[in-house]
Amino acid sequence: MMNLWWILGGALLLLVTRKAGAKTLIREFEGLSLDPYKDPAGILHVGYGHRLATGDPVNQITKAQAEQMLNNDVLLAAACVQRNVVYSLNNRQKDALTSFVFNVGCGAFASSTLLKYLNAGDVQRAADEFSRWTKAGGKDLPGLVTRRAREREIFLS
Repeated sequence: MMNLWWILGGALLLLVTRKAGAKTLIREFEGLSLDPYKDPAGILHVGYGHRLATGDPVNQITKAQAEQMLNNDVLLAAACVQRNVVYSLNNRQKDALTSFVFNVGCGAFASSTLLKYLNAGDVQRAADEFSRWTKAGGKDLPGLVTRRAREREIFLS
């Protein structure tokens, strides 16, 4: 019984650790804003890049609320990766893709050429697709160029 507890506890710790890697990336790229803001495409966000839906309250939040939003958003992004990727990923690839999905959305990822190449086992071509996702509002954004280069680097490591 004790061994089973250690195994289950270890699996839970591994899951939390994996999510922590993706959260670290997202924090780095998104920064923290306790006040709602519009991104370059005009979409309203708060916290660590949490997208506000139409009808959501547009109020200042606390750091604890931002962390809870981030936890929920990362779980959704990680679930999207798990649901759509059939290729066997290493942990760094999961982190990079979770960060990517957090930023572009599950629908965009699910229909992407990046995912098609990855599921076909062509990791290099999939990695090369990151650089195609650098626009917002039709314009290349330096922050997205940097983010995609870093996600690609992590994905290939």
